[in-house]
Amino acid sequence: MVRGHVRREVAAERLVATVRASAALDEAIGAVRTWRQCDAAVALELLLEQQNPGGVDAEATRVARVVDHEADGRSDPDWD
Repeated sequence: MVRGHVRREVAAERLVATVRASAALDEAIGAVRTWRQCDAAVALELLLEQQNPGGVDAEATRVARVVDHEADGRSDPDWD
């Protein structure tokens, strides 16, 4: 039973990481769409073109950090 529990825990951790990466990518696409006035497909292409050594997930995280850094807590409901 312990092995099954550990496997479920590892699977849950992977799921959480995947959901976080997906959310960061969605946020980055939204930011690029706003910055460049383009649709989601073009925004994703622009993110993919950045050649971030960590891949598109790392680029999405970088863009999200830029947005969070520039956010104004009074006008941005997602600001932490």
